[in-house]
Order: sequence, then structure tokens, then C-alpha cells
Amino acid sequence: MKIKPKQYAETLLALTRNKDRQEAIGVISKLAGLIVRRNQSSQLEKIIESFEKAWDKEDELVAVEITSARSLSKSSRELILDYVSKNVQGRKTEVKYGINPELMGGFIVRYGSTMLDFSLKNRLKELKQSLAK
Repeated sequence: MKIKPKQYAETLLALTRNKDRQEAIGVISKLAGLIVRRNQSSQLEKIIESFEKAWDKEDELVAVEITSARSLSKSSRELILDYVSKNVQGRKTEVKYGINPELMGGFIVRYGSTMLDFSLKNRLKELKQSLAK
């Protein structure tokens, strides 16, 4: 039976919970050996991704991704994060900023299953669709 990446990740999380660093390293090493023996090394990236999601969920950490056309000012970042903080109900956030000039202006915020697109590119697309009707 082939074990899915999510199953490996959940097992790893359960086995490393409340362990000190050395114990956790031992568990990770054993699981890595098992993955190699089962010829599932190609699944490592998905296993790590699933583990990070499970860890964040357990830690109640919300990953926030803010992508803008150019670097945002400190006050703009604070306004966006204030809004997100109110919507994640006091959970901790981990923020990653990115720049994508193709947005032309504005920004996109992703957290949890939410995506807020305030980009100029999206606004122009919406305008084009409304004019086509």
C-alpha cells in the first residue's frame, strides 16, 4: 500500500509533538529512511508541504501572502495586516511579501482560503468584462 504525503506529514507531526530537538531529529531521520526504502523520495516536496500545513494548523498559524506591483510602504503593510488580523480572529500570522510587476498596481492578499485581489490588472479585467456585456 502506497502511503500518501499527507499521511506521512500527519504521522511526522504526531511523532515529533512534545519532543526535544534531538528526539525530533531521530524521528525525522527514521521517517526519511522509510520514505527512501519505499521509493517515495519523489514525494518529499509534497510531504514537507503537507507537514508545514499541518504544523501551521496545529499551531493556529495563518500564512499570509501579500503580492504587490511594487514595494509597499510601511503604513500600507500595516493597514493590510490590521485588516487580515481582524479576519483571522486573533490567530498568529506569518507574512510573506512578493512583488509582481504584472499586477500593474495594487496588491493581492492570500490567507487561508481567502484571496483578495485589489490589483489594477484585475480591475481592468473586470471593467473589460462589464463593457462587453
